[in-house]
Amino acid sequence: MATNDPPAPELSRLVDAVGAAQAVATGADATSAASALQELEDAWAQCPAGALDDFDLANVHLSRSTLRQLLDLDHANCLAAALEAARRLGPDAEEQRLLVQVLLETANAARRAGDFDAARPLIDEAIARADGGEMDEELAQAHNCLGIWARYRGEFALAREAYTTSLRILDRDPNPLERANVLHNLASLEHLDARPGPALELIDTALALRRDDAAREVDDAVRAAILIDLARYAEAGDLFRSLEERLTRRWGSESAELMHLNANWAVLEHLQGNLAAARDRYAAAIAAAERLNGPGHPDAAVIYANAAHLALTDGDRDTAWAYAQQALHGLEGRATADLPSLRLARQVRDALN
Repeated sequence: MATNDPPAPELSRLVDAVGAAQAVATGADATSAASALQELEDAWAQCPAGALDDFDLANVHLSRSTLRQLLDLDHANCLAAALEAARRLGPDAEEQRLLVQVLLETANAARRAGDFDAARPLIDEAIARADGGEMDEELAQAHNCLGIWARYRGEFALAREAYTTSLRILDRDPNPLERANVLHNLASLEHLDARPGPALELIDTALALRRDDAAREVDDAVRAAILIDLARYAEAGDLFRSLEERLTRRWGSESAELMHLNANWAVLEHLQGNLAAARDRYAAAIAAAERLNGPGHPDAAVIYANAAHLALTDGDRDTAWAYAQQALHGLEGRATADLPSLRLARQVRDALN
């Protein structure tokens, strides 16, 4: 694919490094992801400028971005370079498929950064290109991406419609792992929408389709939150303890995965009346969220809303007010009034007025 082939050993090393990066993107741990990233960066540095065509460039930068995101490292420049190269690609089916993949990754990155306005046009473009190019797998992924965007915004009807559309597309060309991804997200939506029965059935179906431990751990984290909704507190606690060990071993104690785990575990501790333990879990989750994303990020805001509710329950009005204001700062103008964490933050604020 290269327009001006670099020396064979350098090209071979880069091809191998991209392949290894793509292999560890699923089922990875921090050690293997870091090793693959280092090899990819070293191989990329050895390729002369201008030696690769746009298809190869987009693949290299997309792989760099994926690994950096797994390691909670900044990857904005890698994604921007991937999108720039992908937008120069022609109408060939494989080139358009890669463009759709880059569009979706860029949209996901914008959504994770809390920039919902920037994410939505990218998702819409990906859907239009995939729908027009007979790319069923990519079209299913694009509707799944739209569902995630809508769920984080609190637009639950749109999210449910998008996930249902994705599953319907996958019926045409069954892909168990893609189906598991959509079922996971749909289970998370039903959990947020206070429908724990259907949520548990969906997440158990997703778990049955999984083949790698890393994906099962993500499913188990959602399952634990659903068990709390069902008042199955002992089971939820056992699952949290197991996940803490597994996720720490895989990603380390400072990871985004542990941040989400602590935030959900704090909810369980609060409901069981273990207020000191809940405060400690929220403190750890908030510190991680602010370190990874900044205090104004929606992930941090959701944790602030729950921590504000705990502080109000505990009679600490000053802390409750401060946390509620932080939550409102991160969510108002980004999420709809239907988002549970935004409703909770407003309820705490109103109770303190």
